[in-house]
Amino acid sequence: MEKKNLLFSGMSVSNDLIIIKDFAPEFKKYFNISLITFSNSKKVKEEADKIGASVYQIPFYDKEKRLVEEEICRALSEIEKKIDYPVEKVIFGDPEFYKIYKEDRISALSWFIKIFFFCERIIKEKKIDVHYVNGNDHIFNFLPYLIMKSMNRKSYNLVLIPYHGISLTRSFLTDDLESSSAIQKTDYQKHVESLKKESVSYLDYFHLNKHLSMNGLKRLFKVPAEDLAESRNIYKSLGRITLWKILLFFPRKIKLILKLMLLNLLVYRKIDPRTEYVYYPLHYIEDGQVRIKYPEGYNQYELVRNIAKNIPARYNLIIKEHPGFRGQYSMRELLELAKNPKIVVVNSKTSSKEIFPRSICTITVNSTVGYEALFFNNIVLIFGGSFYKNLPGVTKIDTPENIFNILNDDELIKKKREEIKNNLETAVKKLLDSSLKMDYGHLLRGEKVDREIGELANFLQRLVYKK
Repeated sequence: MEKKNLLFSGMSVSNDLIIIKDFAPEFKKYFNISLITFSNSKKVKEEADKIGASVYQIPFYDKEKRLVEEEICRALSEIEKKIDYPVEKVIFGDPEFYKIYKEDRISALSWFIKIFFFCERIIKEKKIDVHYVNGNDHIFNFLPYLIMKSMNRKSYNLVLIPYHGISLTRSFLTDDLESSSAIQKTDYQKHVESLKKESVSYLDYFHLNKHLSMNGLKRLFKVPAEDLAESRNIYKSLGRITLWKILLFFPRKIKLILKLMLLNLLVYRKIDPRTEYVYYPLHYIEDGQVRIKYPEGYNQYELVRNIAKNIPARYNLIIKEHPGFRGQYSMRELLELAKNPKIVVVNSKTSSKEIFPRSICTITVNSTVGYEALFFNNIVLIFGGSFYKNLPGVTKIDTPENIFNILNDDELIKKKREEIKNNLETAVKKLLDSSLKMDYGHLLRGEKVDREIGELANFLQRLVYKK
C-alpha cells in the first residue's frame, strides 16, 4: 500500500522537536511526513533528516514588508472565496496573532496573506493528503485545516474524552467525531465512577507539573540556545516552560492567595438549598475553543449577564471560575456579577459535582463540564460544537435568547431527562468503545509516550486508510 503524505503544523523549536522526535517516528510507519512551522531551527531540520521528514519554515513577521490597502483587500477576498470562512474570525481565534493585528493592522494582514499562500503552496507541491494537529486554536493549525478543507482533503484534530482518552475529529468547528469500529470494550460503570469522584478538575494537577515537575525542568534546559534567539517568532514562548515562568510562579501564587481571600470575602456566595439553579461554568478568558467556536461569547461576563436575563424567574444562575484559571478573572467584573440578584458566584474550589444536583440545566460553550452534567441528569445547552453534542439530553443553541423557551417548557425538560435515563449509557458506550483509551496527561506533561503515540498513529491510519 502506497503511503499517504501527512502534514504536521509547528510553531517553535521546543514544539517542533516534540513533533519530530516523539510523534513523527511513529507516524512515519504509515505516512510520509512534512512539517510547516514558524521556527527556523537547524536542530529541528537535522532531526527531521534522520527520519526522512521535510521541514518548511513560514516566513517570520516583518513589519517592513507591507502591502498597500488595495492589494490586501484583493488578496483577502480571494482567500475568503477559497476557504469560505471570514478572515477576521481566523485572526480573532489566535490570541498571539490578534495582538499584533491590533497593533499594526496593515503589517499583520500582509503577513497573514503571505502565511496563507505559503501553506497553500506547500500543501499543493507536497501533495498533502492528511493534516494532523493537537489543537485548533492558532493560525498555524487552523489555516492549513481551512485550506485542506477547501481542497476536499482531510485534517484531523485530537479531541479529549474526559476520564477516558482521546478521539479524532475532522470538523475543527463542531468536533464531530470520526466514526470508527470498536477499538476496545469499555467498562461503562467504571467510567461513570471515575467521572463522579469528588475532584475539582481532572486536569487541575497538570498546571503545577507544567512549571515545577522534574520532567518540566529537564525540558527547559534541553531547549536549544537558538530558540532563545528566535525573537521574530511570535509563537516562540507559546506553551513552553521557561525559566521566567518558573521564577514568577511563587510571586504569582502569593498574589493569587491574596486575591482569593478578597473573593471569599466579597464575591463568593453559598448555594441556597431552597432555590433551583441553572449552571454556567466559566471558560478560560483566552480559551481558543471559545474564540474559534463561539466568538460571540468571548466576553464571558457579558454572556453571563445575557444568560441571567433569559432564564425563567423560578431559576437563579450559578457561575464558577474554571479551576485552572481561578483567581485570574477580573475582580471588578466578578463583583458586578455578584451584585446581580439572579447570579450566584460560588467558590472556585466547589466541585461541579456538588452543583449538578442543585441545577436543572448546565449551559456551556463546549466545556467538558457539559459532558459530566449528563451523568447527573442535567439537561445541557451548548453554544459551540463539542464531541458530546449529539448525546441524549444535549441541545445546541445559537444565542442566549433561545434559553427561555427551552427552560420554560416543562414537557421538553421531562423529555430530555427521559432521553438521558433511557439512552445515555448506550450512546456513551459507543463513544468510548470507538475512542482510544489513554492517559492524556502524559502528552500534556511531555513524558515518554512512545506506546501512546504509537497507538494514536495506528488509530489515525485506520481512519485514513479505511475502505
